[in-house]
Amino acid sequence: LTCLVNKSILSKMRILTGDECGILKETMPEIGRKLTPDFGPTNATAHHVTLDKGTQLISPDAPLSRERSVVEMAWICPSQRFATLRADSSIDFYSMECETQEQGKYSWMKSVEDIFQIGEKNEHVSVLGMGFTKDRLCASDTIGNIAVVDPLKASVVAKHFAYNSSSKEKTTISYTKGHYENKHQATAMTVHSGRVATAGREREITLLDLETGKLTWKAKNLPPDPQTLLQQPVWSTALCFMSENLLAAGTAYHQVRLYDIRTQRRPVSVTPDNMFEHRIMALCELEPEKSLAVGDTTGNLFELDLRTCMSSNPAKKPLISLPRFVGPVGSIRKLVRHDTEPILVSVGLDRMLRTYHLHTRKQLDCVYMKQRLNCVLVCEDQQWTADEKVEDIDIDVEDDVNDYVDSEGEEEEERGSSKESLDEEIGEDEESVSNSSSRTSSSHHDEDSDTDSSDSSKSDIDSIPTKKKQRHR
Repeated sequence: LTCLVNKSILSKMRILTGDECGILKETMPEIGRKLTPDFGPTNATAHHVTLDKGTQLISPDAPLSRERSVVEMAWICPSQRFATLRADSSIDFYSMECETQEQGKYSWMKSVEDIFQIGEKNEHVSVLGMGFTKDRLCASDTIGNIAVVDPLKASVVAKHFAYNSSSKEKTTISYTKGHYENKHQATAMTVHSGRVATAGREREITLLDLETGKLTWKAKNLPPDPQTLLQQPVWSTALCFMSENLLAAGTAYHQVRLYDIRTQRRPVSVTPDNMFEHRIMALCELEPEKSLAVGDTTGNLFELDLRTCMSSNPAKKPLISLPRFVGPVGSIRKLVRHDTEPILVSVGLDRMLRTYHLHTRKQLDCVYMKQRLNCVLVCEDQQWTADEKVEDIDIDVEDDVNDYVDSEGEEEEERGSSKESLDEEIGEDEESVSNSSSRTSSSHHDEDSDTDSSDSSKSDIDSIPTKKKQRHR
């Protein structure tokens, strides 16, 4: 069996990961890839990667601690420079060593310390996320503060607040049971085309312009339940821009909402209530405005078709089951799609880096990273991801192929002997047919002779004189 496999998918990919201990690693799956014989022909491209051969540390001399865990990563110049947002509200900039271009060879450039001024007094405040848009880095914390950083100057150029500071809106939330004061107003953020979107518990999605800091759009909740007249709960935990005006949001109440900024403030479509069972943690666009990858807290990774699985009525029962990417067993924290290849990369709390083929949803690689992962970046450099000629690759085991080649002469002999035996059988069949025909002809001849003899005896009897007949009487 043979199949067409693109070499760029199997051997031209670099992946950067950041974990909760502050460690940065670069992984090249093709270095430690091993073909597993346990898989059948349909899963013949599934591989496992060993840590010693496929992964290298970036800046191994840097101090490691959970206080400096990597929260988010973003490309500044694809495959050359990237930035990391850490838990102590600092941003580090790294650049690839262009002279060597070896695996894991990135040098630290500069840092921006304490962009949110988080101290001991604000223990309840933590860093939320970061994104890069229009030559600016945008970072946010859990109370709605937004900082705009210039990568060239390595300094904060502007600060905004996602929520109004009027007296009508509370700065803390006491919605949970037991009178627990929840001050994490923002739980999800994303950036696109010079705008930043933030959302949280009891906080609808707000869209701000990074240049002016003004509110350009704010979402509105779904209508109350028609039977109980209760308000729909709001808690967005994942955001993803699918286009300039199309925004997808995953909620803690196992829903995916789709907003069209041009038409209305309410969601244009929502997934049914019973489609997902757990909190949505990560979203990633697979096909433009057609499908999404959805990851939850239990490790379930689904492919959501926006055309068939969503409607304007959340009480509608789901008609079909969602296709699933099998593999993750822990909470999924980040999903990234390769820009040029049909590959999806996922990381999470199960300490595994996994890659999937989007067309078949088969797992291509599984790398054990030792620490719980928070974020991931996929290389976009053409010198690493350039497409090569497609070749035929035999997906059978090599021993089977060698045996097939060595036994070619034996198979020819077997074919010759089988042909001779077939000719002998045909000759025997012909002889048996001739014998049976001769037997049938002789039997017909004997019958004819018997009839002649009976006729002759009858004539003899008739020729007896009448006197003898009378005496006989």
